[in-house]
Amino acid sequence: MVVFAANQQQTINKLTREKKEASAVRVLLGDEMGLGKSLQALALATAYEDDWPLLIVCPSAMRYPWLDYVEKWLPFVAPDDVQLLRRKMDMVLPRRVTILSYKGLTMLEKPLLALHRRQPFGMV
Repeated sequence: MVVFAANQQQTINKLTREKKEASAVRVLLGDEMGLGKSLQALALATAYEDDWPLLIVCPSAMRYPWLDYVEKWLPFVAPDDVQLLRRKMDMVLPRRVTILSYKGLTMLEKPLLALHRRQPFGMV
């Protein structure tokens, strides 16, 4: 079980309440490095699971840590439902969770857009 700091829990509670009141919610978690933004983001993503598939765009060095976070904190997501994109030649397949770098977003723009047209990413 995860225990969030009071301010983190307030943010999660506020945004999950907004989900019930609005058709779309946009949020930027802007805390300092090391304060748990990734875990907060996954908690929010879980609250919005009905809107998935989930697209995680991060710095290149954070792709594998994000994969570890998904495996650790979202045990209901099967390993086959997670896609880590590393190279321009990677196949972009429909998965519940897709993780890629900012550069990968531009390198794989066309296949990602084609996938998004068929199965829109509801959470980014």
